[in-house]
Amino acid sequence: MVDSSMLILESPSLAMWERFQRGEDLRKVVDLQPLLLRWQRCRDLGAQGDGPATPVSVSSGDLAVRRDRAAAVFAEAGPILDRVTTGLTSRGVVALLADVDGVILLQRGGGKFLTAADRARIVEGAQWNEATRGTNAVGTALAEQRAVAVKGRAHYERAAHGLFCYGSPIKDPSGQVVAVLDVSGKLADDDPSFGFAIETAAAAVERVLRARAYSASVPGGLRLIESMLQRCAMAALIVEAPGVITHVNDKAGQIFGVAPVQCEGRSVESLFGVPYQTLCDEALSPGRGAVRVETDVVTCHAELEPLFLAPGRPFAMVVYLEPDVPFSVQRRDEAGPSRRPSAPMMDAVTALRGSDPAFTLAKIEAERLSNSDEAFMVVGETGAGKKRVVRAIHETGRRREAPFVVVDCARLAASAVEELLFGRARSGTSRAAVGAVEQNVGGTLYLEGAALLPSSVHTALAALIRFGTYRRVGEARVRRADVRVVLASDAPRSALGRELIEAMPARNVITLPALRNRSDKVELAIGALREDDPAGDDPWELSDEARARIARYEWPGNLAELFPMIKLARTLAGASRIVGERELTSAANKLRPKAG
Repeated sequence: MVDSSMLILESPSLAMWERFQRGEDLRKVVDLQPLLLRWQRCRDLGAQGDGPATPVSVSSGDLAVRRDRAAAVFAEAGPILDRVTTGLTSRGVVALLADVDGVILLQRGGGKFLTAADRARIVEGAQWNEATRGTNAVGTALAEQRAVAVKGRAHYERAAHGLFCYGSPIKDPSGQVVAVLDVSGKLADDDPSFGFAIETAAAAVERVLRARAYSASVPGGLRLIESMLQRCAMAALIVEAPGVITHVNDKAGQIFGVAPVQCEGRSVESLFGVPYQTLCDEALSPGRGAVRVETDVVTCHAELEPLFLAPGRPFAMVVYLEPDVPFSVQRRDEAGPSRRPSAPMMDAVTALRGSDPAFTLAKIEAERLSNSDEAFMVVGETGAGKKRVVRAIHETGRRREAPFVVVDCARLAASAVEELLFGRARSGTSRAAVGAVEQNVGGTLYLEGAALLPSSVHTALAALIRFGTYRRVGEARVRRADVRVVLASDAPRSALGRELIEAMPARNVITLPALRNRSDKVELAIGALREDDPAGDDPWELSDEARARIARYEWPGNLAELFPMIKLARTLAGASRIVGERELTSAANKLRPKAG
């Protein structure tokens, strides 16, 4: 999981660095205190301002052993590091993977910086913990167990004063730091986006490690556990280290008095009043499960089922809740007549009208994606029903009780897109602004006209799709999103741009046929004609001439043209309950845009 509060150690003056190295008392320099605390820690560990007398590196044999020891992280981080460094080589930076002792296991990129990197011993096998090299992104990230940026003279060692480095720890599913990802380069080439890239990459590795842990614990992995959770007769949820609630079934949501999606991402202590470590201790005790928890609604008996990364090291647990007394509660977010149904609309996708073979294939894909939380893309001409299909997927899936937000990318100025999606950081007298991603917690974000998005937003949107992370415009902090992203376009996936193409798997693309190519045009027209019609024994009909006209017409406006025309033709037909060619012609004339 991303620790979004990156520690940034900015470069102080050379005079300040020299005064500290001479042992002067700098406690009155208030602005420097965060850095002085880290420098003092390095001094206590024995670090030298002029660096070690000889470079500290491990032997090739020891390096091989360390790589084997970190094999799981090494296997996942290597390819991700390769993707991070794609395009960075020309910018003169190196990307690194270091182990828990600060030993560099892997180095990628470099370009024009490679020679300087060699001189600074930013090479495989070199040690970069705080005891040997003082403050630096690898060693300080290990010490702080959070993402770190160290710039210029904030480095304890004089030889690194011309460098910048960003580091982000990788934690295993139990919450233990197992490695650090780092990007380093010359200070003149510093760019905050390097920090964003390295935090996002570390989060991606953690997600893969977590998925592998679930698969090793339970055949079928997390997907099976989620499915069982929803089918469970008891209130149940999943808590992951270090105490974050990640999955909640509907019955548990009732116990908490809110929609399940509003529980996910919160700490277990905030809902239960019980620290995560207490739950772990109880789960590991011989009489596990004897925990009582109190919510805002009811007191419960909690039964704990830990999932282990290794003996004695749970990385998650399934918590089953049994209320002390029967209860009934209305969710806080469902008060009032406009509340959404709490039961899933299981037929929302299958109820999509149409028997055309190409559309049937699209429905099959829609049914598959309704059982997933993955981002996807829907392609089709304007009016072909893209939003209708996506809304059906939304109403069928677990996010059905959360917002469905539409952003029309074609109507936005290129300069406004990123701020509208991701928000804006506070700057001077300007207030911070919340973007669509942050507003749409737990919901679906439908980006219409996605192929028209400016290239300037592609990197940030690709990170949101791949890793579920984003940052506000003008802000260094990486935030975690809970939103399903859907791209919609009348252009194919290949028109999205390289970064978005790579982020959006081809298997997750639904292609809708144009109405002129569908074999079920008359069926769709009859369905629209009879929609909301109470007369069961005397249904509306189309005349033979009307059927023939509908079948041969090209329908350039697709469903967006067909449905309004049929509805208006029904009104024009009056009490006859038969729509003929005359009504269709009249409706078409009335709906046709007026010239001038």
